[in-house]
Amino acid sequence: MMTGDLKLDEPYVGLKFESEEEAKDFYVEYSKRLGFVVRMMQRRRSG
Repeated sequence: MMTGDLKLDEPYVGLKFESEEEAKDFYVEYSKRLGFVVRMMQRRRSG
């Protein structure tokens, strides 16, 4: 995630994202750096 010219490497309380996709990308990349594998379940939205 980029904030201006600052690249955020660590999550913190109150961290906000522009979209759900941006949050997911941050979560996946952060967990990879820590050595974890992430699997996301797909949500089904009725409508």
